Amino acid sequence: MNRLILLLFLFSLLISARNKIEDLSILAGKWKLESNNFTLIEEWGKINDTTFIGISYTVENDKKSISEKLHLLKLNNDIVYIAQPGNNLPTLFTICKQ
Repeated sequence: MNRLILLLFLFSLLISARNKIEDLSILAGKWKLESNNFTLIEEWGKINDTTFIGISYTVENDKKSISEKLHLLKLNNDIVYIAQPGNNLPTLFTICKQ
């Protein structure tokens, strides 16, 4: 449930961006969600004017476990979100089409 709230927040930011990836600079940094049993952390960094990269991981009993690798970028005038959970292949989601 907590993960869902974090994802809904992310998508609300993306929808409000309306094809302006530079409006998403607010994502840069470390986002932390604490639960009774574990801590979920997402870290985002701005690579350039059109690309952000992120990593999502949990910390449980002082052990860090990577959940997924993330990309957010402008591609052919669209804003896309790419998630690669675990060792799976990446999946591309078009967030805003122009």
